[in-house]
Parts: sequence; structure tokens; C-alpha cells
Amino acid sequence: ERDYWHAWRPVLAPRDSPRQFETAIGVSLGRARRARHTPVGVSRPSRSGSYCEMSASRIGSVVRRILSVCEAVCPSVRATSWSRRPERRGHAPMSSAVDAGDLHRFFDEKVAGVRAATDGAPDALYSTAPLGCSLAGFQPLAVDDIVTAARALPDKQCSSDPLPTSLLKDNYIDVLAPFLVVLFNTSLKLGAFPSPFKAAYITPLLKKPDLDPADAKSFRPISNLSVLSKLLERLVARQLIDYLTAFKLLPELQS
Repeated sequence: ERDYWHAWRPVLAPRDSPRQFETAIGVSLGRARRARHTPVGVSRPSRSGSYCEMSASRIGSVVRRILSVCEAVCPSVRATSWSRRPERRGHAPMSSAVDAGDLHRFFDEKVAGVRAATDGAPDALYSTAPLGCSLAGFQPLAVDDIVTAARALPDKQCSSDPLPTSLLKDNYIDVLAPFLVVLFNTSLKLGAFPSPFKAAYITPLLKKPDLDPADAKSFRPISNLSVLSKLLERLVARQLIDYLTAFKLLPELQS
């Protein structure tokens, strides 16, 4: 990690003019870019002769944080070739012509339309399960199951999470796991998903960058659940997949 911060030292040094400051930013951006393209797990020698390794997520976090600071200090950096990036799908700014109420009404009407169109449809057909094939209940979870599954989570979090997922995985999961195993096992035993875990932060994103941001039809709602909700979902899904695989209940062409 010292290599990355060393690449940005010229930016922190005093500059005689804004132009020299911009040049320093350009040099540092180039150094960081070359460092970022080094394969993860390959050691890079630092000035002191020691070696360091960084995960891909840590590399991205460091570079994004530095870029945001540089662009805030010097807006002209945004137009340079080293910082220009293609616009991500759905990340166009929201139009003032569409508010949360408009989106809420549109999606409510859309769901109501789907329900009305499928009202009176014939019941679904199900194939008969083989004899002796049944799932009477879920297996109780252990503390190690919670810890292992939590550390396999991606470093993403919802606005309702009290702390970043990376901090939970690295510092607090061992402390919280005994409490979570009681909560999760109670949920599995009762067959009830905790109501707070169903709450989601919904973010409307454009389906395509060229769509009209003033039209509610152009947006797709993205629901972000809490990390504990996703953790319980993963643990349940693991047991379901093991059961379906053991009794060969999954279609052969299931993707």
C-alpha cells in the first residue's frame, strides 16, 4: 500500500502555480495507474526494500478515493485522458421532472397491471417428487457457519447498515456471530424471515443512458437489502441447493 501513497506524494508538495499542480496530478495519476495494473498478489518492492500486496477491492478503494480528492481540488483533471472513463449504465443524473412520488405511482400501476393481466390464469403444473424425498426443516447453524459465510460476502453495504461490510468482516464478525446464530436459527425454526430484513433502500437507475430521464418508464428500481439479510439468505440458499443437488431435483439444463 505504501507504493500507492508514494505515487501521490508529488500532489501533496507545494506548487508555484495551478499549472504545476495539474502537472503533478497527471504524473501521480500515471504512477497510480501503472501500480493498479500490476497483477494482484505480485509483490512490488517499496523504497525501503520491503514488499506489499493489496487485494483488488483495496486497490480500487485507494485509487477511487485519491481520484475524488484530485478532481475536487482541480476540476480540469476530469477532462484528461487518464481520468476519463465511459459513463456507467444508469448513472445519468436524475431529472427534476421526476420525483419519488412519480416513480412510486408508476411502479404501483405497473405491478397492478401485471396482476390484472395474470388474474384467472391456470394453476402452475408441478412434477411429482421421488419417494423418500422431503425437506422437513433446515439444519441448525453453527457459529463457524456464520463467520465463514460473512467473510465470503462482497464489500458492499446498504444505507441501513450501521457499519461498512469490510469492517464487519475483519473486526466484528467474531463478536457478533454468537448472537447472529441465535437469531438465524430462530428464523429457520419458525419459518419466518425477520421483518426488518425485508426493508430495502430503492434506487431508480436508468435502463440505458440514452433514455429520457424525465420519463418514469426509463427507470429500473434497484433494491438494496441489509448485509445481515443477505447473509441469512446465503445460508438458507446453501442448504436448499445441497438438498436439491443431493436428490437430483434441479433440471439438467438449469443455469
